[in-house]
Amino acid sequence: MRPILNETLKSLNEAATLEGVHVSTLHRWRLKGVRGVKLETCRRGGSRCTSLQALQRFHDEITRRTDGETYFLSEEDADVLAATQKAIKKLPTTRNLKT
Repeated sequence: MRPILNETLKSLNEAATLEGVHVSTLHRWRLKGVRGVKLETCRRGGSRCTSLQALQRFHDEITRRTDGETYFLSEEDADVLAATQKAIKKLPTTRNLKT
């Protein structure tokens, strides 16, 4: 999960107003999700919050899953993917293993 505490936090009531939905919809999104995607939330004091960025990620992922669009990685995720692929290439194959 991403550190949404460092993002632009909104209470679920504020976020519901911005989204034009009832606050219970946001609770359903966080608990049950939509198409396997759950809304990221956190507790701030006594209030449940989400971030504007988490809402954007939530909608982007639902759109991607619905439309089958190509997923564009963030720079950080792209770097992790590139490092992983590079490490995989360095792994010995069964033909190269010495017994």
